[in-house]
Amino acid sequence: MQKVILRNLVIIALVIISFSAKAQDNNILKVDISFEIPQLANKPVLIAYPFWGKTYISDTVFLDKDGKGTLVPARGMEKGVYKVVWPPSNHYAEFIVDSEKSFSFRIADIDNYIFTTSFSGSEQNNLFYQYLQFLVEMKRQKDLIEKDKNLASEVKNTRTKQLDMGVRKIQDSLVENTTGTLFSAMLRLASGYGLEDRTDYFIYRKHYLENIDLADARLARTEILYDRVITYIEQLNDEKPDSVFAACELLIEKARPDKNVFQQMVTSLLNKYATGKSIFGEDVYALIGNKYYVEEKPDWVDEATRLRIEQNVKKILPNRIGYKAPDFTFKDIHDKPFILHQHVNTGVILFFYDATRTGIGMDLKKLADAEKKYKQRGISFIAVMLTPADKPKAIKQIADNGIGNCINLISDNDSLVFNNYHIVNGFKLLMLDMDKKIMYKNISLDNIPEVLDHYLN
Repeated sequence: MQKVILRNLVIIALVIISFSAKAQDNNILKVDISFEIPQLANKPVLIAYPFWGKTYISDTVFLDKDGKGTLVPARGMEKGVYKVVWPPSNHYAEFIVDSEKSFSFRIADIDNYIFTTSFSGSEQNNLFYQYLQFLVEMKRQKDLIEKDKNLASEVKNTRTKQLDMGVRKIQDSLVENTTGTLFSAMLRLASGYGLEDRTDYFIYRKHYLENIDLADARLARTEILYDRVITYIEQLNDEKPDSVFAACELLIEKARPDKNVFQQMVTSLLNKYATGKSIFGEDVYALIGNKYYVEEKPDWVDEATRLRIEQNVKKILPNRIGYKAPDFTFKDIHDKPFILHQHVNTGVILFFYDATRTGIGMDLKKLADAEKKYKQRGISFIAVMLTPADKPKAIKQIADNGIGNCINLISDNDSLVFNNYHIVNGFKLLMLDMDKKIMYKNISLDNIPEVLDHYLN
């Protein structure tokens, strides 16, 4: 059974969806790999692989009294980068599974494995470790330049740039001379192969994905692909739902030629934004879910899971950032009707809460403090109680919690609110502009000052 190591699995709140599609046969290699690690004699080592931001154990190899052992998986191994992990430290050495079916792997010193690892029968792995050794040496030279107190800053910068240019030439040469290998594909990803101008942000972003085959199934079992994908999404695009979705869509479509990688990419990105850790995460989740699960109705997802995603999407899309918040009419504690879209003010903090939640009084104190600070700057604070007791008790609770100066509403249609605002666990906080467009959502009460200061300034 596969178990996660080194990084923890995230339990998805909006949808739990696992990727279970079988790898294509041409990406599975029957292998016979011999290991020799004298320092780990009579001990087990784990064989693990990275996969979309996590690391999984696939096998265990028990080393004999001489530190030798053999790995011959019955099903074979999917091509990619693997790790030999030695407990209990979980330190590891990497090796490539690509085209060579039988090879031996020896580590003379686990504390200095980059310089003491050798392979027999695998030219690609030997080249891989020569490259790692080269990078270590370049870093050593860089550090010497930085620490040399006798060198002026200009000289340091010049020498550092010369080293970088030398590294880049070596990388480009290796990419071209090892075409077709996983090592070459990895170098394309890691080195930014083909990016002539790396200083101009817009040019760098425009060409960032060129010369990269995102449909290469081997790359899914490397940490490089995941890191490159996340860098493109999070660092080279605006932090807006539509922009992030456009980046995700581009990546997914580049992976579509390989059905297996395409499914991996869709599932991985959907799960990434299902966690709701960012203020716009659920919007991106809904946009991915809408296109690839609702509209395309994929046959590689069971229908029950697809329907759960579709239900979530329908709840989230009406309250996306940048769009007008769904209107509602509720009565306040004085029985006067309040219509959201008719309310006039500079901005609105809209807070839905379950009055029965433990600790809600402490939360509402934060809301009251923010109201005192920002009311004079034209910000309205609307608190909607979702599960009131009888009215007198509700009014007393509002007074006891110090939010009497807010606009206090009592929902008489919780299902409407939950459906239109996708409220999870009885709590939702949004910031609307004067036109009632959603500017921020899923923010905490602690973040209200930061959000309002940014909006008002």
